[in-house]
Amino acid sequence: MPYTVFEFVPGHVLYLAAWGELTLSELEASNAEGEAVLNRSPHEIHYIADLRRLSAISIASIHINEGARTISGFAHPKHGWQFILSGNTLIRFAATAIAHNAMPTAEKTLRIAVTNDPDDVRARLIKLLPDGIAVPPMPDIETIILQGVR
Repeated sequence: MPYTVFEFVPGHVLYLAAWGELTLSELEASNAEGEAVLNRSPHEIHYIADLRRLSAISIASIHINEGARTISGFAHPKHGWQFILSGNTLIRFAATAIAHNAMPTAEKTLRIAVTNDPDDVRARLIKLLPDGIAVPPMPDIETIILQGVR
């Protein structure tokens, strides 16, 4: 799975764009990048996972519990809202199931929104972020894929 993780709104929102085939090692690597940002942040970080160009077949091959053990960031005290961008029913289900299974206890509530509309995510971020924090237009997934950034 080629992927890239970057600060969409510096200090407030991380953006993961993933496309192609998903492997467990790449899932682990992308999680480590996100968790490093959470660890050094003084406050809550929201996370966008743009999975609109991820292969449904490849994500289905990862066992839900295996994926949940890999993703520890959901339970991080500084993990804010999780936005999953995908129109694929199987990917939406798998990503949501992994997120719910990654929560070790009921001490923290998982805040998750699943949509295929980037403008919906942007509108929610505008309401969530502190006053004065600008939310830029959402990145174009096709442009990200063409850049092939990792």
